[in-house]
Amino acid sequence: MSIAGAARRTTRRMIYATSVYVATLPSGCTTVVIEGTSLYQCGATYYQPYGNQYVVVTVQ
Repeated sequence: MSIAGAARRTTRRMIYATSVYVATLPSGCTTVVIEGTSLYQCGATYYQPYGNQYVVVTVQ
């Protein structure tokens, strides 16, 4: 195992909210947990619940 490989596994992922909100999720979304936060993954797009709607978030 290389040191670079170990660093990749311990790097924290960050979740950033965008200014895009939707009232309903697209069909076929799955629930994922990233850094202890539940998100909905719909294809390559992630959504986070926000009140009675969802905000599009980016995960880095």
